[in-house]
Amino acid sequence: MALCDYVILRDTGRLPRNHMERFRILEERYPELYDVVDFHFNYYRSSYMKRVEKGWRC
Repeated sequence: MALCDYVILRDTGRLPRNHMERFRILEERYPELYDVVDFHFNYYRSSYMKRVEKGWRC
């Protein structure tokens, strides 16, 4: 997400306020980048929503 925000900031001069705005901008201005990020977004979200437990493995 940080790289997406950098590209958006570099080209527009502002940062998206949230994921929804980020995805809207990516879809409109950077469709190839949007496709990659959209594909991986569920993995990104699950990485900070899951509880890590002893004995947990990938």
